[in-house]
Amino acid sequence: MSTVKPSKKTNSDNGFFKMPNWIFKFQLSPVAFYVYSYLLRCNNPQNGCYPSKRTIANACGIAVSSVSRALEILEEERLIERKHHYRSGRQINNSYLLLEPGCISLSDRDCLTDG
Repeated sequence: MSTVKPSKKTNSDNGFFKMPNWIFKFQLSPVAFYVYSYLLRCNNPQNGCYPSKRTIANACGIAVSSVSRALEILEEERLIERKHHYRSGRQINNSYLLLEPGCISLSDRDCLTDG
């Protein structure tokens, strides 16, 4: 499975993180780009990526509804995949898998890259 591979350190170590150059090919709206950037910053190979919509909104200085729309855009572009987590039949949180271009879904094992 091809996912965005952060370094062994968390993406926010040393006060910065790396943004893949191919992200600019998607011409995302500023809000979707901002939300993707925050998810990339939070992404950790050991712990995953699971900020709440409210946490994303607070960090980015935008409304929760704007976060929801940005996440929809990122899913439509196949840049992320959301996994919903439940306990006792009630949703408790989401986790986010950051996908590389060409990935169809979390279960796609033969993702193609755009070169």
